[in-house]
Amino acid sequence: MKILLLLTFVPSDSLPPLEVLYASIDSFYAVKTQAELAEYQISKKGEWLKYVPTVGLTYTLDGKPRPAISFSSSVIYRAKKDRQLIVGKRRRIVADNRLAAELDKASVRTLYLEYDQALQEWEMKEEIFRIDRQLLEIDRNRYERLEMAPSTFLQAKRLFLTKRQDHSKAKHQLEELKTKMINAARYKD
Repeated sequence: MKILLLLTFVPSDSLPPLEVLYASIDSFYAVKTQAELAEYQISKKGEWLKYVPTVGLTYTLDGKPRPAISFSSSVIYRAKKDRQLIVGKRRRIVADNRLAAELDKASVRTLYLEYDQALQEWEMKEEIFRIDRQLLEIDRNRYERLEMAPSTFLQAKRLFLTKRQDHSKAKHQLEELKTKMINAARYKD
């Protein structure tokens, strides 16, 4: 039973290095950027069709039909404006995703530091918990030899169980922090 208790409180596998988490964020945003840029891909195919003049039929004052060709300079202006708009949207997508990646990295860095601090605190609690477990064993032996009153032993056992519960909560908080950080980094094994 004692070995089982020890195994349940040992932290699970360690975190990947911060650089690996950063690389995960970078690769996520690279894929996201490429997907968003695909919508605004500039194709030169058929571009010339914008500049073809309109051919139609007009009527003279006498009411006789005659062929007509019209071309507007606003077509050139609109085409240029559309191209600039697309280039601007593409730049915005790249800039937005770079900023989002940097914000995610800052968030992961903060979570990483919090995790490191929480891990150190948990390791200290683990050491104290081992001592408390030994103290309870000593009290149990004293109780079994009838050297300790039952009420005193129950108080010691209650105190130990309360500390074990706190220790378990600290472990769960550590795991939650780790999960939060892994999710924020969009890390996949």
